[in-house]
Amino acid sequence: MSTNAKSASFKDRFKHFLEVLKPNWARAEVSSNAAELAYFTLLSLFPILLVVANVIPLFPIDAADILPMVETAVPPDIYNVLAPILESYLNSSSGGAISIGLITSLWSASKAFNALQNVLNDVYGVEKGIILLLFV
Repeated sequence: MSTNAKSASFKDRFKHFLEVLKPNWARAEVSSNAAELAYFTLLSLFPILLVVANVIPLFPIDAADILPMVETAVPPDIYNVLAPILESYLNSSSGGAISIGLITSLWSASKAFNALQNVLNDVYGVEKGIILLLFV
């Protein structure tokens, strides 16, 4: 008898959880917002890698020290494509590539944080256009 009561209470709790989840899932538009967050996060990743690859030659680090680390981190087919590109970046630095990479990565990262803010506002029911003054 006690096992049936436990399973019934679990079912009731699970039903209640689903009833609460459904409207919040729809209100937050999870699928489209997740796609937007993933897009801007990935969009900010590649320019920052470009910046890192252009900053490394400014330090006393040899390209021969970095390429074996990359080789262990990526699959062999991808490494065969990336190795010549990385080698050219690691042997010469470009100020233009650094600035363009920083601007692009900051822009896309700010768009990702803005999307995250909009998602959290939707989830918690904060109306758009309301400015909360914390210090009055």
